[in-house]
Amino acid sequence: MLAPPTEEEHEYGGKDPALWHQQKHGCGGFCSKMLDYYCSHRGKLQYVIWLHKNCDEECSTQAMDNAATNGHLDVVKWLHENRYEGCTTAAMDGAASNNHREMVNWLHENRGEGCTTAAMDNAASNGHVDMLLWLSQNRHEGCTTAAMDGAAKNGHGRVLDWLHRNRSEGCTSAAYVGAASNDHINIVRWLQQYRREGCTSAAIDGAAANGRLEMIKWLHTNFTKGFRKTTMDVTASNGHLIVVKWLHENRTEGCTTAAMDRAAANGHASVVRWLHENRNEGCTAAAMDGAAGEGFMDAVKWLLMNRSEGCSTAAMIAAASNGHLNVVRYVHINLSQPATNKAIAAAAEYGHLPVVQYLHKHRSEVCSAQAILQARKNKHDEVVEFLMQHEDCRQASCVGDNLDNSTLELQTESVNSSAVGSANGGLSSTQEGQSSPTYAFSHDELEARLRAEVEASIREEKEATIRAEVEANFQTKLQEMRASIRAEIQADVERQMHEQIEAQLLANLDDL
Repeated sequence: MLAPPTEEEHEYGGKDPALWHQQKHGCGGFCSKMLDYYCSHRGKLQYVIWLHKNCDEECSTQAMDNAATNGHLDVVKWLHENRYEGCTTAAMDGAASNNHREMVNWLHENRGEGCTTAAMDNAASNGHVDMLLWLSQNRHEGCTTAAMDGAAKNGHGRVLDWLHRNRSEGCTSAAYVGAASNDHINIVRWLQQYRREGCTSAAIDGAAANGRLEMIKWLHTNFTKGFRKTTMDVTASNGHLIVVKWLHENRTEGCTTAAMDRAAANGHASVVRWLHENRNEGCTAAAMDGAAGEGFMDAVKWLLMNRSEGCSTAAMIAAASNGHLNVVRYVHINLSQPATNKAIAAAAEYGHLPVVQYLHKHRSEVCSAQAILQARKNKHDEVVEFLMQHEDCRQASCVGDNLDNSTLELQTESVNSSAVGSANGGLSSTQEGQSSPTYAFSHDELEARLRAEVEASIREEKEATIRAEVEANFQTKLQEMRASIRAEIQADVERQMHEQIEAQLLANLDDL
């Protein structure tokens, strides 16, 4: 897969290298990157030749790989004759994927890298039947189940038929999922008629999640199993009210609280109201948390007036993190929230000064060193300046300045003529003639509290990330296992039926 060009490569990509070479030569391999970039774009061969003659930096195999993928045969031939870096299998794989027949044939006859199964897989996914025929006649790598799966997903019926008749790899249940999700009803019918992998719940959920009502109706008519509560959940999450209503009227599985939770978080107010009026599952605090985090003020107000679940501290934290001051203000005034300084820390981290100012003025939580640390790290100078005007924040900053600078990335600063951090880590006077303020904690105690706070925050974030990854992997493996077991059982049943019928026919022959 081609790496996207950097902003700097875009800037220099349209310029003759003679204009920038002297300035950029030797700057972190920039000339090498530009060689690769020029090879990827039609009409830049003259720039490639100029760099070849005037610059001693090398290019990489990406030069020919990218040129081949994009069909620039003149560039590929020139690189082949004048450079030594060569290419990889990605050259033919990419050319086949994009149906550059002449390029694939030239690489096959003049280069020795060959290709991988990705050549046929991607050609199939993109609907290139003629390329499949050429690869099958001239190459030996073959394909995988990804070929038919990709063709089904993208609605390429001719490719499916060719693969079914000429290849033995077959497909997986992902073929149904892709076709159903993308509303290729003719492909789903073909799979039902010619393949035995079977339709899965994932295929039905995929169609529902994308609002494919006619597909859902067809699946309902032709498959007795596969619908589940998550079908309505994902439909509601994506705001497809018509499909939600149809499932409500024609299926019995219902939904879970996730339906309203996710609909609220995604701003689908009409779906939230309909579920409230017509279903009994309700929602959880996650509904308001999600709506608050995305700034959907109307949804937050509606949930407060019509539901009793309320929200958690996540509502204030998420709203502050995304700079939704109106939501932060509304939640503070209308909902009882446990004390947490994570909200102001989140607002400071992303530079939302109005939110930081509001929270500092109206909330009772002590400003944390984490707020100043993140604001400094992300160069939100206005936020740092505001926080450092207040004693509680200066105290937190003082402790942070005395910790290992290489770890916390804090620097001693002066804000609004307030001296922060002396050579021994104490606070100097904040105004001329005033003595240094005293604090209730010793330096060691403050340092210990700060370290505990930072560690707890990191642990919480890591735990949430790991939990989400594990759950996603589990669901994926579970679906794969179900599909595999179903396929094995179907194959076993088919084999047994063949044996029974064959035995019966032999018995009938004996009777004759």
